[in-house]
Amino acid sequence: MITIFSTPRAFRGPFNRIQRNAITSWLKLSPKCEIILFEDEEKTTSKVAKEFGLRCIKNVKKNEYGSLIISDVFAKAKKLATHNILAYVNTDIILTDSFIKAIKRVHFPEFFMVGQRWNLDHISLNFNKPDWQSVLYRQIKEKGVLHPPTGMDYWIFHKNTDFKMPPFIVGRPCVDSWLVYKSRFMKIPVINSTRAITIVHQNHPTPKKLGPMADRTWLLEKETNLKLGGGQANMFTLADADWILTPKALKKARPTIKQLFRYIISIFILHPKSGYIHGPLLFSIKKIKLTPTSKRIIALAILLLFVARMKTAMPYLKSFSQEMIGIFTDKRNYSYDQKMAEINGFPYIFLKHVNDATPQESDIIFPPTPPHQGLRPILAAYYLYPRSVTVMDQSLKLNTPPSRFYIDKNFPRYILMINGFPDFPVKANRIYLFGDKLDDPVAVVSDQNYNPDNADYKNKLGIIKL
Repeated sequence: MITIFSTPRAFRGPFNRIQRNAITSWLKLSPKCEIILFEDEEKTTSKVAKEFGLRCIKNVKKNEYGSLIISDVFAKAKKLATHNILAYVNTDIILTDSFIKAIKRVHFPEFFMVGQRWNLDHISLNFNKPDWQSVLYRQIKEKGVLHPPTGMDYWIFHKNTDFKMPPFIVGRPCVDSWLVYKSRFMKIPVINSTRAITIVHQNHPTPKKLGPMADRTWLLEKETNLKLGGGQANMFTLADADWILTPKALKKARPTIKQLFRYIISIFILHPKSGYIHGPLLFSIKKIKLTPTSKRIIALAILLLFVARMKTAMPYLKSFSQEMIGIFTDKRNYSYDQKMAEINGFPYIFLKHVNDATPQESDIIFPPTPPHQGLRPILAAYYLYPRSVTVMDQSLKLNTPPSRFYIDKNFPRYILMINGFPDFPVKANRIYLFGDKLDDPVAVVSDQNYNPDNADYKNKLGIIKL
């Protein structure tokens, strides 16, 4: 019925247990699914696949850094699959019977089904016991954290669907978001199945490639994926799904007033030849029962779209609004040092801030990545870039107000993904980067809008508030 295919990491360290858990859960599904694995960079997957009696594909295209090209993965999976429904699943994801049940309820000739995951730490399951799923559901209820709608760890689609996928790089951001955009653009129903499918992500430290250029390679590959996907404007999320699958029904998604502005913007992206006014009006009036308040909001949204008509300007609306808010609410004073260092081709912006309550000055090093090198420093302070983060020990001398921040030295290295494609949710107005080595900064989350009760912040980022 279903062919599951995946690109595991090397089966080493915690990923040996995590990925074995995931594959075991896939094998427990009923009816049985076909499973195809693709060889990892260290060639450990073939041995595990043989152990489980699964097929492992070794000859996959790679980029110059040795990373797999996912378009080739998709092409080979389609060619080898014996079933019409394919599901790409990340190899740290535990599936439950709800996965098969939900797919059986969808009868579109073509569709693209995605959903959110539940994050769990230290999962302990005995897959040989018949009640292992009940135990898992209980753990979700007790300590599970629902991941934001920007992350999608399974992609279900028909074998005949041709996405005409660019040569994206496996394991880097943008691919899932682009697939949602592409499906909508192709008028293929995008189904948000979060409420119907329960999957679990086994939390783990982000693995780090070896080599002095590993961090920069990761950023370059992320930027490559973003460019291949057509830029930030094409990065759709689950909020852009046009169908919702619940335990009881498959129904058309209806945008709320809160989602209305995003809904109208998506119309311009998906229908670039639509007019300035008639397109949004026709779609909005057809989909939403208008009230006087919603009419005003639509009118305001259309007016704003006149200003933001250019597709390239849309991704920066959020950054611009954050900057405007910061200008009027931030009590710190910012100054810009014109002497900018350049490390490995990346220009660095040096900022200094003075805390009004504790007038103690400190250097803030904020390295922007292309294509945002020309942003003004105050904007850069609000535009949250993906950065590699090392939580150093207390010997790192931070000249900061001691009552505001501290860094726990017991956490290993993680990848900090904040804006656009977050691996982990962070509710913070800004990220400050400190460090005695420019190429190895330390991130400190601002205490503004920070939730100290959310254990996921501490466990995943290793950065907590006093």
